Amino acid sequence: MKRRTFLTGGATAAAGLSIQPAFSDSASTAAQPLMATAVESSAARLRTQFSKQFDPEYVENAILPFFLVSIYQGERSMLPMIDLSLTKENALPTDMWGLISKSWRPAPQEGVTVFLQGLDKRGPENRRKRIYMTAITPDLYRPMYSDKVTKFFDGLLAPGNAGKPLMRSYLDTFWDIYWDLHLGIKGDAIPAQVRQIGASFNTVLAYRNPTLQIVYENYMTVRKNLDLLRNWIDARLADIEADKIPNPEKTFAWYWLKNGAGDDNFAHKDVVFECFHNFVAFSQWGNSLYNIMLKLGSATGDPEAQAWFKKTMQMDYDTADGSSFTPRALRHGALPDDLAQQWQYFGTAGDHATGL
Repeated sequence: MKRRTFLTGGATAAAGLSIQPAFSDSASTAAQPLMATAVESSAARLRTQFSKQFDPEYVENAILPFFLVSIYQGERSMLPMIDLSLTKENALPTDMWGLISKSWRPAPQEGVTVFLQGLDKRGPENRRKRIYMTAITPDLYRPMYSDKVTKFFDGLLAPGNAGKPLMRSYLDTFWDIYWDLHLGIKGDAIPAQVRQIGASFNTVLAYRNPTLQIVYENYMTVRKNLDLLRNWIDARLADIEADKIPNPEKTFAWYWLKNGAGDDNFAHKDVVFECFHNFVAFSQWGNSLYNIMLKLGSATGDPEAQAWFKKTMQMDYDTADGSSFTPRALRHGALPDDLAQQWQYFGTAGDHATGL
């Protein structure tokens, strides 16, 4: 464990605080943990600073934890976090709980996600995780999901989008593939409010500073509509169970419902929760695309990444030529064959990565 920091440098500057870290990086400095009076004093100053601008509950449950919760920085674990000593129980920044819980706190009675659940609470032999994974095993991709994913990238990387900000097109179409994969719903069948909840959730994740007005407004939009979102998901799950949507087996929820039926380790309320907690997980799609664009952009790019990209895409990237892996698999990670050509688009799209 290298350091325990009471307040991060950027957060401290934003709040105008000058509290010292609980433990110093320097071995020669015998720094002492902060006393309760220092914490109380800091919290009081934060309340005074932000109470006129933001809702009191938001200040108490989002802003104060953002500044006053300890952050640990240490070496990355060499083994997967699957041991009881490396629990993932409630492993979410405290200031973000209000986005998924009306009580601003963990509420397992309303459903939980396996990604915030300790191994000791998942049932025998990690049963909860096993049920979750039944929806996303590699053998399902081609027959069940590839048509949806391919259609999404066909639209995103279409020639008509050349010269346009890539991330703007991504954000405009993302919720169609998200809800299509989870519930088999897309287009006009997705209510405007449900789209807005997702957009607001992504905005909070993008900025991550609860003292910003844009974060506050979108954070509270998500909270205001949590019940609406849960009820809408629940109704769509009923449609899947009743075979009221085409090809229900081409949705994640179908496998969770079938394999979790009658099992307390993956109850119906947990399926509902997983469907919108994945807002966090799926945001990595956008992060990945954005950072690929930055690497390949003429003004922002990494020359080494650009050179390897050009070399790989100009060669016969799907031929192993006696090696264990194809050049494309080695350089970019194995993608479905029907998406290979679309990656050539990135050579020009990088210049337009950051526009919205």
